[in-house]
Amino acid sequence: KNKFPAVFRWPASSNPTLISAVQQWLLLRTRLGPVSGDQFWRLPWDKALTASDFNDMLTRSLTRRSLAAPKGFVYSYHSVRAGAQSEAAALNVPITVIRHQGGYAPGSKVPETTYIDPSCPPSPAGAAFFGWLRPPPTT
Repeated sequence: KNKFPAVFRWPASSNPTLISAVQQWLLLRTRLGPVSGDQFWRLPWDKALTASDFNDMLTRSLTRRSLAAPKGFVYSYHSVRAGAQSEAAALNVPITVIRHQGGYAPGSKVPETTYIDPSCPPSPAGAAFFGWLRPPPTT
């Protein structure tokens, strides 16, 4: 609905490796056959990912690192969103910024009602990931 994302365009010559990778992808896509607009980056045998697919990927990633949720709990894609948004809120990132970064509508209450846990404490790891979202200190 009349949303235009802010885009910064790098000069094409700034990353020759990326240009080469895109050229190879274009060649591969041409050899694989015609493709519709929204299918450009998918391979013909790819399917749209579902919440279940994301949960499976997260579980496999955590298992490879010998990590698991506490007994009686399950990590899911919801955990990833809730953790990020809760930590950003704990670091005093403005809710308008959390909404924007999460892809929510400007007035959406979903972050507050579904994802943000007000009992989440700020942490050094959270500051490393989300500190840049905080407003600059006032003097």
